[in-house]
Amino acid sequence: MKKLNAAKRAAKPPSNSTDSKSTEYLYGYFGYCDDMTSEWVVSFYRFQVVKKTAKRIYYLATKEHIDELTGEPDRESFRDEGRIGFVDRLTLEADGVVTNRGRHWSASDHRLYPSLRALRDYIHRNDGKEEVVDVATLKQAMADAHPDRGGTSAAFIAARQKYVDARRRARSSSRRAP
Repeated sequence: MKKLNAAKRAAKPPSNSTDSKSTEYLYGYFGYCDDMTSEWVVSFYRFQVVKKTAKRIYYLATKEHIDELTGEPDRESFRDEGRIGFVDRLTLEADGVVTNRGRHWSASDHRLYPSLRALRDYIHRNDGKEEVVDVATLKQAMADAHPDRGGTSAAFIAARQKYVDARRRARSSSRRAP
């Protein structure tokens, strides 16, 4: 009888009253330019999820500094005692990122990601290199997509937005160049 009961206990899932639950986290970062080396420095943080509802995800404001590769804490945690933040669950699940409008843009939990991989992909896209876009090519694509030239209204609007964004980036980068 003891062997039968031991086998039943082993097959039974763990109860919710024990610490056997898996812990979920949201991930954020803080980036700055180092004055001495003029290099971009990024610190990764994780925030423990304490509750999920249909519309929101609640998390502890305790940010744990983590290693970028392993996701494990590598320094002492900073504490914002007693503060619990929340973000829109539907936006996070749909977009893969959510902006916490209740936090300042420089806070490490202003933009939160559901996984460390999603955060790393965002940080390292283009590896810090600006995408080179030929404005003249975008202007021609915009003209070709115009409804008077056989294109559709939606295609023209999308092509025009790409063109306007590229011009804006080109202007701002030329102003910054010495």
